[in-house]
Amino acid sequence: MYFIYRGQGQSFQDIGMYGGDSVSVTGLAEPEQVRALLVTDGTLPILGVSPVLGRLFSREDDCPARPKPSCSPTAIGSTSLAPTHQPSGATSWLMEVRQIIGVLPQRFHFLDREDPAMFLPFKFDRNKIFLGNFSYEAVARLKPGSR
Repeated sequence: MYFIYRGQGQSFQDIGMYGGDSVSVTGLAEPEQVRALLVTDGTLPILGVSPVLGRLFSREDDCPARPKPSCSPTAIGSTSLAPTHQPSGATSWLMEVRQIIGVLPQRFHFLDREDPAMFLPFKFDRNKIFLGNFSYEAVARLKPGSR
């Protein structure tokens, strides 16, 4: 449904999906489990947030995991990250290394959820999604003049 509404919808500027997760982060201190939020590339722009450092996810960041040089793992940090894990270009993860491409402002709160430390791209592969998995939440922004 997400791909259909996003690709063929006439009323929305964009649609974004999100879902909770947690990740283990390591850096200068001991590994730490932190709250994360999986988001599609349209989610944060729909909410009107701009990073204080770096950038938000692009469609390329949110591309399905494939062995492509242009599809490296990325993340966006929030100011709720512990000081020893503050984003500064790259953070080492227990399972993989991700490039921190942006940091969100301290005043930003993601809807009614507890503030995540990290935002990760969903990387949905349309060829592997099946109809009936309605376990994610979504946001959308209407186009000007739409009702």
